[in-house]
Amino acid sequence: MFRFTFIPYEFYVNGEMGGPLVQANLLAKWLSELSPPDLDISFSPIRGNIPFMVTHKLKIVPLNQSSDWRHYFNDNIWPGTNPIRSSFGPNLVLEKEGIVKRIEKNKIPLVTCSEYSKTSVLDGWDYPSELVYSIPNIVDSKFQPGAKSPQPTVGWIGYDSPDRWVKGAEVIPFLAERFPHIQFEMIFALAPCFQHEWMPRPLPNVKIYSQVLHTKMPEIIQKWHILVSGSKHETGGAHVAEAMACGIPVICAGVGALPETAEGQILLEGTKRWYKYPYNWTPDTLEKYAEALDQLLSDEELYRTKVCMALKKSREYRPDKIAGQWFDFIYCCRDSL
Repeated sequence: MFRFTFIPYEFYVNGEMGGPLVQANLLAKWLSELSPPDLDISFSPIRGNIPFMVTHKLKIVPLNQSSDWRHYFNDNIWPGTNPIRSSFGPNLVLEKEGIVKRIEKNKIPLVTCSEYSKTSVLDGWDYPSELVYSIPNIVDSKFQPGAKSPQPTVGWIGYDSPDRWVKGAEVIPFLAERFPHIQFEMIFALAPCFQHEWMPRPLPNVKIYSQVLHTKMPEIIQKWHILVSGSKHETGGAHVAEAMACGIPVICAGVGALPETAEGQILLEGTKRWYKYPYNWTPDTLEKYAEALDQLLSDEELYRTKVCMALKKSREYRPDKIAGQWFDFIYCCRDSL
């Protein structure tokens, strides 16, 4: 029996429905449910912060309890940064100093959440490629096609704080003014604080949600006809994968991990870099979004094709598929001892 303990950098519950937090909970849920009998998988919450996706098989252990392998993880890996969603080795205790040197010296198996992030790691480190596992984000089984809203509806998911400009909230007000007959819905991880910057005046066809429980997300997303992602960078794009699992075509910029996650969807190429603060997309890029939305709304055959491709691609993110990849990684950790 190989004992493997997950220790998250993120809290399991902190009031914000951000991607890394959701994925930490999904790992706790599905790896516990699907764990093979020869693995003893446990989770050590920070200061007793228990996962909100509780399963009867979930095993919680104290943070200081020894294990064959202690896996510190986080879902975000940005270019030029250390792979913080990575295993730091057998029974190592997380420290503020010396982590990078210890990883490089020991050649410990690592995990990234996309091939894009894996490339970022390999570009920055002298590291064996076979020890870096690219494991996509899990899409919970509750994300599946459902009844559509009677009015054409376009969705967006993200946040808007000034140090998190990356989600491109300004795309939706631009499209809402261009397409007044379309309903737009925006889901924010936290209540938006900077709406006055990206939407100076209220728009009648824009509805805003915030702090939606992840368990409630499917019933909102299923009603959409299209997801527009305004992201200027994504390490994995879990929200895009979740929409695709609901049979929702996606329009997004071809940046970061999105060409990989949203394969087969409408990827806007040649998008210019955003301006200085508040980092809005350039006018020509916003026009590309508008052109793509108009095309998808007016071409029924194209729309049906993108729905089929979204559903096909989303099968790669099913819990059993992703859990299997995690178990392969855990076996690799076991065999490297």
